[in-house]
Amino acid sequence: MVERDKRESADHDPAINAEITTEIERLADELAEVREQLGATSEVLAVIGRSASDLDGVLETIVESARKLCGADAGEVFLMDGDKYRLAYGSGVTAEYREFIADKPVLLDRGTLVGRVGLDRRATQITDVLADPDYGRAEAQRVAGYRTIMGVPMLLDGEVVGVLSVWRTQVRPFSGRAVEVLTTFAAQAALAVRTVDLVRTLESRTGELGHKVTQLEALG
Repeated sequence: MVERDKRESADHDPAINAEITTEIERLADELAEVREQLGATSEVLAVIGRSASDLDGVLETIVESARKLCGADAGEVFLMDGDKYRLAYGSGVTAEYREFIADKPVLLDRGTLVGRVGLDRRATQITDVLADPDYGRAEAQRVAGYRTIMGVPMLLDGEVVGVLSVWRTQVRPFSGRAVEVLTTFAAQAALAVRTVDLVRTLESRTGELGHKVTQLEALG
């Protein structure tokens, strides 16, 4: 009898009801986010399957999806090119910024977010680049206007092949969930790079073999 009275009291307690409602709404929002992420991930895998040799198309899908799910103003993917990183695709960036990055590529040092991510091989966030004494790309910041930036390494067999990054033009840190999302897409971007390399290698080998077969048939 006493237990029933307690349950009935809880059922009519406004504070408890409000707490339950809040929790239900939180879980519903989280479920919606997970479903959206799953849909975006499936789309990326579908693009890789349809056009295995179209790296630009795959990276575009990945960056656009990551930017949207992370709530970022811009997104970029940089690929290793010798002793520097080159911008492979950018979403939400201006033509002026693209030109700047093309003329002054990102080096393998700690003066940039991309450089730090590559050296440390882990997700890294700079809450405010203007308050970071070690950040050395003040001119790039003036051109693009970013303040909070985050990046994740693209790893293949333990080696960094690129960096996927997002930024916001206001000082507003990315959440832990955003880090998880970006990490997932960075892994897919690395997979796309490997897939394209394999396809291109096979195409080249096929061409070589075809040429040799033609030569042998001519001799015969």
